[in-house]
Amino acid sequence: MQYLDEIMELMIQGFEEALTKGPLAREKVSGVKVMIKDATIHEDPVHRGPAQIVPAMRRPMFAGLLLSNITLLEPKQKLTILVPQTIWARSSP
Repeated sequence: MQYLDEIMELMIQGFEEALTKGPLAREKVSGVKVMIKDATIHEDPVHRGPAQIVPAMRRPMFAGLLLSNITLLEPKQKLTILVPQTIWARSSP
């Protein structure tokens, strides 16, 4: 695949954008492996800029994720509840 080494950073940027702002509710995507099977890159350097490469990487990833029937999971949260000790130390009347 010719010119792939020139656009590798832009492809990584598109990959990261697609996974941080996923297709479902703009939530982060995890547990995904993406493999590039084939790429045809334009010979003209004008057509290898970020305005062309990033969307060309992000949109097929969104389509692939949606076709794979991804699900939106509930967020995990850690809660810390602090209670003053004086409430529990009171004697009952």
